[in-house]
Amino acid sequence: MPTTVTMDPINGAVKDNGNHLEPTVIHPTFSSPSYYSTPIFKPRPTKDYQQYITSSTTTTTTTTTVATTLPPKYCEKRHANDDTIDFIEEGWGKRFYKGEECSELCLCHAEEKLACSVLECVEARPCETDYAVYTHAAPAYQAARGECFCYSGAFICVRPPKGEPKKS
Repeated sequence: MPTTVTMDPINGAVKDNGNHLEPTVIHPTFSSPSYYSTPIFKPRPTKDYQQYITSSTTTTTTTTTVATTLPPKYCEKRHANDDTIDFIEEGWGKRFYKGEECSELCLCHAEEKLACSVLECVEARPCETDYAVYTHAAPAYQAARGECFCYSGAFICVRPPKGEPKKS
């Protein structure tokens, strides 16, 4: 008869019928995750071994250390206005927003060389129509184009203006 182990990881309950000559069969309960262990084979201990086990005492100490895991190769971006550091993995980039309309793009190249460039800041220009003037970042509605958004002097809408070819 195989060893039957019933595991419930939420309550921590384990049942074992004690026969270790056969492969272990795990029966998950309704609260168990949907994965199964591979069969385990354990030889039955001899009487000498059992006496040794019952007369010994084992103490286990576990120490857990929490640490920030860094990629094997990375660049450090130190910010001038505060003491924060951002880590960028080699071959990747990160965009940092300096304000509502300005940002900086940093790329981590080979041999952990960081290259940053300030992207052109968006000018806060209003959008003008025949009927109204909309401030930068203001929502708007146009009958032929639907919902729109004023962005630096131009409307960004759900539909393109009439006569403009569709991009594929």
